[in-house]
Amino acid sequence: MAATDGGPFVEHTLETVQNRTYPLFQEAYFYTSVKPGTALEPNVKEFLRYVLSQEGQELVQKDGKYLPLTAEVVRDELKKLK
Repeated sequence: MAATDGGPFVEHTLETVQNRTYPLFQEAYFYTSVKPGTALEPNVKEFLRYVLSQEGQELVQKDGKYLPLTAEVVRDELKKLK
């Protein structure tokens, strides 16, 4: 697959989809709302930690609708929860 007729051509693999070099992918986002000056609710924070955990990401992969996040993305997102 290539974004243009002349290439560059990219093989469809888990790695090329995760690193966004494969031209066909769709991102899904998860947003939370926190009032300025307040903290994220503890139960919401724990849920997000679970989703980002190895167990949570294994369930994402097992379900098959979405790809698990890369370790780098998980680290970056966990930093936001501190």
